[in-house]
Amino acid sequence: SVATLHFAGIDRLGRPFVVLEWIEGEPITTWCDARQLGLRDRAALLAQACDAVQHAHLRGIVHCDLKPANILVTERDGTPLVKVIDFGLTRSRDGSAAMLGNPVLGTPGYMAPEQMEAAEDIDARSDIWALGVTLYRLLTDRFPYEPAGDWGWHPKSFEKPPRPPSAFNPDCDARLDAIVAKCIEIPLHRRYQSAAEL
Repeated sequence: SVATLHFAGIDRLGRPFVVLEWIEGEPITTWCDARQLGLRDRAALLAQACDAVQHAHLRGIVHCDLKPANILVTERDGTPLVKVIDFGLTRSRDGSAAMLGNPVLGTPGYMAPEQMEAAEDIDARSDIWALGVTLYRLLTDRFPYEPAGDWGWHPKSFEKPPRPPSAFNPDCDARLDAIVAKCIEIPLHRRYQSAAEL
């Protein structure tokens, strides 16, 4: 469920580039909404994304820009298939910048608090946050914390916990509320510690 890397190199101007598999797909939220999928099917697609992210983490890569637009859904033999794309903003396992991009950047609304602070402790748990926000959106079509400006979250956003998904979607139950809440805990040690655990 990770887009296939066909080739990577540096062009004559010294700029790194990658050539990836072309995927005819839609962002996970768009796919689910267009087909009016139920909670179980939405969760199953997110589980595929978790498998892909875990695959990257085990190879020392933290995505740093997970969001619906980078979690595409396509079909293979009539079965939905998730493909995680755009590893342009990454960190390696030791926390240093990987081949491409600036590891401090991300997408407002999906960046974990530690990413906005350019903290040294950006690791797999930062991707867990983004997966939790994506799950919240799949369940409610809302953000748990409203993004503010170009920098992601407004600091005051974190003064109280967000409303659980069940407050907006009566089909959600306490189990889904608990999963989302654990993904978007502010202290990293209280989040799921891996995508496999999520």
